[in-house]
Amino acid sequence: MSKYLGIINKEEFLKWETKAQIDFLVAKKLYQLDDKVPVSFNENKMFGDLGKKKLILNINPEVIEEFYQYILKKYDHLISNGFVSFFRDFNNSVYGKEKEDQRAISLENFNEIFKQVNPTQYDILKRKKGVGLVEQVENMNRFEKLYHTRHVTMINLCPMPIAMATFYGEEAFFDSATFTNLDFFKDMIDFEIALKILVNINDQYHFEDDLYFGEKRELKKMFEKYQYIFDSLDVFIFTHKKIQSFRDKIPAHITSLFDALEQMKLIKSKKTAFMTYVNDEYGKGITSMKFYEKGRSMERDKRVESFTQELSKYAVK
Repeated sequence: MSKYLGIINKEEFLKWETKAQIDFLVAKKLYQLDDKVPVSFNENKMFGDLGKKKLILNINPEVIEEFYQYILKKYDHLISNGFVSFFRDFNNSVYGKEKEDQRAISLENFNEIFKQVNPTQYDILKRKKGVGLVEQVENMNRFEKLYHTRHVTMINLCPMPIAMATFYGEEAFFDSATFTNLDFFKDMIDFEIALKILVNINDQYHFEDDLYFGEKRELKKMFEKYQYIFDSLDVFIFTHKKIQSFRDKIPAHITSLFDALEQMKLIKSKKTAFMTYVNDEYGKGITSMKFYEKGRSMERDKRVESFTQELSKYAVK
């Protein structure tokens, strides 16, 4: 249930004058007053007329996010039904086929679904200049596009009448056909079904780097806490997955992993910071990491060599 559901007494609120209503909504941080300045162009220059500045009442982004999650949870069954229905047919279409054929079918489905939910206004290109006329032009990451599209979908789902129905506690309205027949509700359900399908196809076949909806999103947040330790997000993810995979001789494996990271110059901190990270995130209770000269322990040398080979793809060329 949304924490904003029923926080306003509708009968009392409607008795107030418009200014008092606005002041209340702003004081409760449900809405905010933002400046809007008219802009004009003259001789290729842009001008803002501060003398004609107006205040615009905009809904608080936190309210939009909270309401969207409320509706997502309430209608999760619709999204799940669409998702399961797609994968039932998809699994039948790839059954028994070679890996390359499965990937081709998956990519065709991925591209087709993406086209259905990708608004052309978000077709942003990234350009990287080289030497002379050489220049790389890259499309924006597709999951970054979907992230922005979802933000627009969230805003569209919560115009002021819908927001006020939430504040008044009219929960029955959100269960009614009146609400579920609204175009922006249908668009939201269609988008979320497509998004879930795309995330899961990509999780299996790795067409695009997903830093917005998949596992990498959470790992990226964790990395931001420890980026002073690791050379890159990819190195952090490798380390995270390796530590989670250790089942025996855990301190020895972690020490060897650190030694490999240090040897490959993929870590920026000393052992103490690395131990703090390991203990805080994984509860390993490591109090020290012994130093071994090469040749003193064949078992240790084999571990370091194995980790070094795996890490070589992250080393700076």
